[in-house]
Amino acid sequence: MIKAAKSPLVSLPPWAPLAFPVTRAHPFVKTTLTNVTSLLSTSADLPCEVYFKNDYLQPSGSFKLRGIGNIISTAVREHRRENHFNSAKQIQVFALSGGNAGIAAAYSAKFYNLPCTVVIPRTSKQIFIDKLHALEARVIIQGDTIQEADSYLKTQILSKLSKDVEPVYCHPYNNPLIWQGHSSVIDEIVQDLTAAKKLKNLKGVVCSVGGAGLYSGIMQGLMRNNLSEQVSVLAVETAGAPTLTKTLENRNQQTHKYRRAVKTLAEPFMLESVTTIATSLACSFVASDTLKYYDAHKGKTTVSLIEDSDAVEGCVQMFDDLGVVVEPACGAAVDVCYGQMDLLTKAIPDLAKDDLVVVIACGGLGTTSSVINDEYRSMI
Repeated sequence: MIKAAKSPLVSLPPWAPLAFPVTRAHPFVKTTLTNVTSLLSTSADLPCEVYFKNDYLQPSGSFKLRGIGNIISTAVREHRRENHFNSAKQIQVFALSGGNAGIAAAYSAKFYNLPCTVVIPRTSKQIFIDKLHALEARVIIQGDTIQEADSYLKTQILSKLSKDVEPVYCHPYNNPLIWQGHSSVIDEIVQDLTAAKKLKNLKGVVCSVGGAGLYSGIMQGLMRNNLSEQVSVLAVETAGAPTLTKTLENRNQQTHKYRRAVKTLAEPFMLESVTTIATSLACSFVASDTLKYYDAHKGKTTVSLIEDSDAVEGCVQMFDDLGVVVEPACGAAVDVCYGQMDLLTKAIPDLAKDDLVVVIACGGLGTTSSVINDEYRSMI
């Protein structure tokens, strides 16, 4: 199996993230950065300029393609180098997902003309199953949770592969190569704002948080571009999936219990249950280096909880103002420009009108315009 790269956070102090390799082809594309300040219905109330980083424009429909694509492209490169004289050995992609990460894996596999198997839990939406089939992925429905699907993938598939198969295992978010891939979103933002001579105005980045893979990538990108002191991060979770919030609370409790600062948890904190309409945020634990990134930001990351109705409001408002369909996991971040604007001003106080905040419009294929009009509108 292609092994995940070791996290740079452990071996290269003080905080020297891997540089993102920009010299080779990747499945993901550079997406647009749009000043939406005057386009939003709340423009008169916004405390600063707001830009959307439009990752819903990724070929797979979400930001997930950056991280998953980086895993697979790295594996392809290593496989070709290590097996240059062994053409009989075949690389295959095996992904675990109930949604957008699986789509990203299937798209990336197709990009490289590789076989792809995606194991999904029974709770997965039909829209994702249909899209996986359209991308010619082998879909296996197993288990009632992501954890059960993962166990099946590892014990019943990966452990029984023939020796001529080189498997690439794609977790939805817990892999340093994923965070490295996601960090490219900051590189692109820096490139565009530098060209517009507005980088000095960048005060904050807003993102949704589930397993915190995107957050980890954002932090990696900010540190690599020497922006972690200048730029705050507002990480938004739904109350039904408060994974990062509860992880931080659990660590604080351990700090109090042992009467010393606890930097890392001996065992990952696991939520017992996750219930949210923003299903792409429904993760029971956060990525392994999340707390290290959080601490490295020295108080400039704010984690805020919103209700499902707020996440849905973000979807509806974005659809009405921009004509763009995104799922509630994306709407969670977007709603800081609408009903949850106070979260933005609390996380990044003293914003001036010429300051600039970027919202990662991460996308997601888990909804349609019909769902927005027929279901979501009645929820707000």
